[in-house]
Order: sequence, then structure tokens, then C-alpha cells
Amino acid sequence: MASCQAHGIRVVLASILPRATTPGTRARTARKIIALNTLLRAYAEKTGLVYLDYHAAMADADAA
Repeated sequence: MASCQAHGIRVVLASILPRATTPGTRARTARKIIALNTLLRAYAEKTGLVYLDYHAAMADADAA
């Protein structure tokens, strides 16, 4: 990403989208997606990149 920024390219990180799951896998899948999105957000903040949180806008009771 440093080479992108060195060439004036703006890097944008986007969250992992929620996904529909079965009742038995919903909590585990949701935890994994949320954990990864937390890492992505922290990396974006640390490096000054833009982070788009699509997950928060799209999650509902049937998605993880």
C-alpha cells in the first residue's frame, strides 16, 4: 500500500459484508466477520487510510 500512496493513489479499505447464515453458524460467523472488520478499521486508522463500514449499514437479524 505504501507504493500506492507514493504514486498518489488513495487506498480505501471496506468492511467485510454481513452474510446470511443458518441458526447454528450465525454467532460464530458474526464473531469472525466483526473481528476481521475490527482489525481492518484499526489498520486504516493506524496508517491514515479511509475505512468504509458497509457491515454496520447492512447487518440485520438474518445476517452475520
